[in-house]
Amino acid sequence: MALGKKIRELRDELGMSQAQLSAQGGLSQGYLSQLENDEVQNPSAAVIFRLASALHVDPRVLMHAAGYSQPPNG
Repeated sequence: MALGKKIRELRDELGMSQAQLSAQGGLSQGYLSQLENDEVQNPSAAVIFRLASALHVDPRVLMHAAGYSQPPNG
């Protein structure tokens, strides 16, 4: 699954708006929109970790969706 689709899926599951997630993740709403639309090719690990924290998921879930690592075990 592409990173943008995964972020949107997790955000929707939590009932969060882009504005809420961008504020909690320390990102601009415009940048979050670009991430969700897969317009950002290689987001930094710092961005992925902040989003994972705001989405209450293991960062490896987003790292895997971004193509950086293997999915978490379990």
